[in-house]
Amino acid sequence: CWGMMWRSRCQWTLHRDRPLTAEALRTGIRELLRRHPFLRSAPADPWNMFGEVQAALTAFEIWRRSGGVPYRARGACALDAPGLRRHGLRHLAARVASIADRLVAWGLRESWPRIAVAAVDSVPMRLDVFDRSENFEDARKALWKMRDFKPPMAVGFAPYGDGCDQGALVHFNITHMFSDGYTIVPLLADLAQLVAHAEAGTLGEAPLPALPSVFESLERRVHRTICGDNSYSDLITLDPIVKEWGPRDVATVLATIPPGLVAAIRRAADVLSVPSDIIMLAAIGTTIARFKGEPTVAIAMVVPQRDQPGESDMVGLFADIRILTVRTRGLSFAGATLQLHHVVKERLWAQPPIVAQQAFPFVNFEWTDFESREGFSQVVYPKQGQEQLSNPLKVAVDQPDKNTWRLRTAFDKSAYPYQHDRQRFFTLLEECLDALIGDPLEMVWRAGPPEDRSSDSATAAATGALP
Repeated sequence: CWGMMWRSRCQWTLHRDRPLTAEALRTGIRELLRRHPFLRSAPADPWNMFGEVQAALTAFEIWRRSGGVPYRARGACALDAPGLRRHGLRHLAARVASIADRLVAWGLRESWPRIAVAAVDSVPMRLDVFDRSENFEDARKALWKMRDFKPPMAVGFAPYGDGCDQGALVHFNITHMFSDGYTIVPLLADLAQLVAHAEAGTLGEAPLPALPSVFESLERRVHRTICGDNSYSDLITLDPIVKEWGPRDVATVLATIPPGLVAAIRRAADVLSVPSDIIMLAAIGTTIARFKGEPTVAIAMVVPQRDQPGESDMVGLFADIRILTVRTRGLSFAGATLQLHHVVKERLWAQPPIVAQQAFPFVNFEWTDFESREGFSQVVYPKQGQEQLSNPLKVAVDQPDKNTWRLRTAFDKSAYPYQHDRQRFFTLLEECLDALIGDPLEMVWRAGPPEDRSSDSATAAATGALP
C-alpha cells in the first residue's frame, strides 16, 4: 500500500436511467462496504513508514543486483591449497550473503506498513444527498458541491426529474491507495445488483458470489517482490532512486478517431485475430519506433495485473507500470502486431528499472465500460486542456463514446521543441494505421531499418538491470 496515494482519488460518475431512492442507494453502498474491505480501510502505521520502507526495499534490491546475492558454485574442480582457501572464503562470503538476504527480506516483510479494516457497522456512511434537480445537467452541477474528499470513500447522489424522479447521478470518490482505473468494473457490476435487490426486497435471497481475500492476493505480490521472485510478472514497481520532480513544459495535441476509422481498426483486428486495442498499441508502438528512428523501443504502460482467480472482481490497487519492448526489425506491420500480442498475452513485460523510470515513452489505454447494468451506466467526461507529463512523450487513448476514440498526445517541449517534429509524429501514425488497416504485410521499414541504437537500453529495461 502506497501512503502517498491516500488522499489521491479515483472518481467516476454513474447515471441511473430510472428513479433511484437514497434509501436503496444507501443499502447498496452498505453492502459494497461489506463485500469490499478496502472501502472501509485506512493506514494503521505512522505516515512516514510508507516512504521509508519502500526506500529500504529499493536499497536492498540494489545490493542484490550489485553482487550481494548468494554466490552460486559452478561445480567441483581441482584446486591447490591457495585455491582451496580462496574457494573457502568465497563459500563463506556466499553463506554470509545468503543469511543477510534472508534476514533483510524477513525484516522488510515484518515491517511493511499495515492497514486497519473497520467493521461494517462502525463505518460512517459518507453519502452526500442533494435535492432533486430539474434535469440531468443541473444534477451534474449539483455534484460539484460535494464536501471535500475524506478517504477511503465518499459518494454523491443527485436525483433529477421535472416534477417527479426520472433518474439520478451517483458520483464515487475512492482513495487511489486502494483502487485503480479498472475498479469501476466490479464496483458498477456489484452496485447495480445490490441496488436492484434492495429495491425488490430480495437482498438476502441471492447473495453475490464470494470473493477470495484481496489482502492475501496483494500481500503475495509484496512478499514475492521482497524475496526477489522473478518467476512472476506482477512484482510491484520499486521506488526510484532519483525522482524527477517539477512540471515539464508540455505541448498537448488532441486528435479524434472517428467511428468509421474505429470500425476499420476493429475489422483489422478481426483479420489478425487480435483485440482491437492491440492494433492501436501496434500503431502507436511502430509510430514511436519510426519517430525515434529505432527498430527496438521500450515503452511504459499501465497494466491491470489482475490475472489470479477472483482479482477481476475485487476493489483494490492492482494496476502497475510495466515496460514493453516493441520490436520492428525485419517485421511487417502484421508481424509487429502479433509480436506485441504475444508479449501482452504471455505477460512478457518487465518491472521499470530502479533508475530513469520516467525516461520511456508512456502509453495508456483509458477504456470505458459503456454497458448498462440495472439502469446504471458510466458517464464520460472527456479530459480537456494540457496533460500532466512525467515522461518525454505520452499517448493516452480514451473513449468519448462507444464508437469514437481519442488520442491525447503530450510532448515534452525540451525534447521536442519544434512544431514540425510533433506534426511528423501524427503523419507517421497515420501511415502506420493505414498500413495496419489496408496492407498489414507491408514492412515497417520499407528501405531497411536504421542501426538499432536502442537495443542495449531496451534490453536493460526488460531485465530491470542497473545502467
